[in-house]
Amino acid sequence: MDYSALIQNRKSFRSFTAQPVTYAALEEIDVFFHESCQRLDLSIPVELTVFPSEVHAGLDGIVGYHQIMIGAPAYLLLRSSTGSHARENLGYMMEDLVLKLLDLGYDSCWLNIDDEKVLLERLNLDLDKSVCALIAFGIGKKERKTLRLTIKSMSDIDAEVKRGYFAQKKNIHEMVYLNALGSSEPIAPYLDSYGEHLWRAFYAATLSPSYLNRQPYAFVVKDNICYLIRVHDQFTNDDNAAIGHGIVMLHFAATLKHLIPDSKWCFDVDGTSLALPDGCVAVARYQL
Repeated sequence: MDYSALIQNRKSFRSFTAQPVTYAALEEIDVFFHESCQRLDLSIPVELTVFPSEVHAGLDGIVGYHQIMIGAPAYLLLRSSTGSHARENLGYMMEDLVLKLLDLGYDSCWLNIDDEKVLLERLNLDLDKSVCALIAFGIGKKERKTLRLTIKSMSDIDAEVKRGYFAQKKNIHEMVYLNALGSSEPIAPYLDSYGEHLWRAFYAATLSPSYLNRQPYAFVVKDNICYLIRVHDQFTNDDNAAIGHGIVMLHFAATLKHLIPDSKWCFDVDGTSLALPDGCVAVARYQL
């Protein structure tokens, strides 16, 4: 899989054609999940279940995109045991599956889960693995224009009509800082020292989807360590933030893996040396 290309071509679709997902594709996804899907924590038990379009009606009101249930030919559910960083792990794994689906020619959309217990009960699943991540997938409808909402606050919503499905994202200079969060110290010379590879990894990170397109995170590069920082956002709760962290960590690491094959994200991070402002927390670190 060419992660850099897949991430750049990745789009979220809100509507799908009626064309079913082939059995061969479902088999390949199952094999990928068991043999190749990347994880942050191998110790957390995770299960994958595929559901047909018919579950749509039963999930209305408890899952959706901005509280709107998305009808699709199929749905992927990842669920795991509770534990430290279980949600980050699910976000990481599910985004890897999203990119594999794209590699197979299928589009997808992350769905927000309002109540995981009710979701599992409606799907007749045991509650032993109660941490969940869910996507809708199939062949996306190619519409010429779509309404894109950039939500700054609930009283300040910009609506623009954009061609395609590209949502506005932060650029590298709005997301990546050298030595301190918000620093005006130029990051470009440091990134240049790695050639195009580190630029590509951070660009992939800026393309990561997040709840309400808020992207409430940033990176600080200091002493050849990349720190992922959670930035306070009043509209993003802890669960959605953790899933989003997993997604952005996958985008970054998968793009950079060929350059630094032995490096990985670690959660044993002490953010005190970063002198972060109130409301900001160091989530993980990646050795460059």
